[in-house]
Amino acid sequence: MRRAVLPVTLLATGLALLAAGQPWSSGTRVDAAGIAWDEVRTGTDLAPLVTALLLVVAVAALAGARANGWAGGAVRALTVLAAAGAAVATGLARPAGATAWFWVCLLAGVVAAVGALVLLPGARAGTMAPDGPLGPSPDE
Repeated sequence: MRRAVLPVTLLATGLALLAAGQPWSSGTRVDAAGIAWDEVRTGTDLAPLVTALLLVVAVAALAGARANGWAGGAVRALTVLAAAGAAVATGLARPAGATAWFWVCLLAGVVAAVGALVLLPGARAGTMAPDGPLGPSPDE
């Protein structure tokens, strides 16, 4: 099962990155002189930290999937923290009259965080035991 979680986590992260650059709110503003204009705010405008955290998630998920030992565990923990941070930052930046792109980013961020959490304890298949190779793990 864990083998299928990494692609889902990376796809959710990519979808959240895509949605972060899209309009999260739009509306018409009128100034004191009565001049109206359309105002569109993207996720990058409202929560620039989200994009940075999602990039950390993508890199850390790939690095953590390949790393073993305490370093792999630390990188996978960084993946969880960055994904959770991106989901929380997205939720806190919710604009009035949020568009569907905001909700896509929020949902994809939550999916990425859950996927990273599933990947966190991950023992690697084929690691060496004192007696020799362990062989494939039962969840692969």
